[in-house]
Amino acid sequence: MKILIIEDQAELIKNKLNEINLLEFDSNLEFIYAPTSQEAGKVHSFIKYAVIIIDIDLSVNSKKDGIGIITDISNYNKDFLKKVIVLTGSSLVKDSLDNKGFNDIPVLKKPMDMTEVSSAIQQIINNN
Repeated sequence: MKILIIEDQAELIKNKLNEINLLEFDSNLEFIYAPTSQEAGKVHSFIKYAVIIIDIDLSVNSKKDGIGIITDISNYNKDFLKKVIVLTGSSLVKDSLDNKGFNDIPVLKKPMDMTEVSSAIQQIINNN
């Protein structure tokens, strides 16, 4: 099962995600990392991912931030939003997403809590 992770500091989360994969998912997850919106690919290609984890603050080299990517996903296919998890270090992101009408997207704080991330991934997999 493929999971797209749009995160410019992937080295900070890779070990925890690999541990979650091993302990909770029997190593059945395949993580694809994209540090910028351009490297994530076109939104229509997101259909191949079971889960999409997006950091809101991406590299200055990224043409779009996480909210821009989420907006593109919503404009293309609102059902794809059911696959999205936001990962952020900011406590203000939830309010920002709610104000834009994206209040059903789970928002997880950095540093990552393994149980919280594992539960969010499992919930998306079970519901889609």
